[in-house]
Amino acid sequence: MHQHPRRARDGVTTPGTDTAGATLPDGTPAPPPKPSCGPLGAEDIRAELKTWLYTEVRNRPALAGKLKIRLNASGCLDFCKKGIVVALYPQSEFLLFVRNTPESVQDVKNHLLEKLDEFEKTFAVETDASPTSR
Repeated sequence: MHQHPRRARDGVTTPGTDTAGATLPDGTPAPPPKPSCGPLGAEDIRAELKTWLYTEVRNRPALAGKLKIRLNASGCLDFCKKGIVVALYPQSEFLLFVRNTPESVQDVKNHLLEKLDEFEKTFAVETDASPTSR
């Protein structure tokens, strides 16, 4: 049976999520699926950033063993109307309006480079101030 794409509230088409007429085991109508940034290319961007960021950190000896990086997918953050969201923790910083374009992904990379530079400076100061470095 062919399922038709569903038009999400924000206008993003989510293929294969047509639940018209579907019911739950107790017979109540199934709720419509939530909108997703998946069709906007979120997973492609995550995969590209993950490869790029791990390489970038490995190429910075000052960060070796001091910075743990994780790039995870998450559940919906309810910003689909604004594009893909990149969340940075522990800073609780959200980059909105991310698009699956080379320019937008480069903007995210530039922001992450600034963060890595800050971490390098922080770790350098901590190393200089440690008792073993005196």
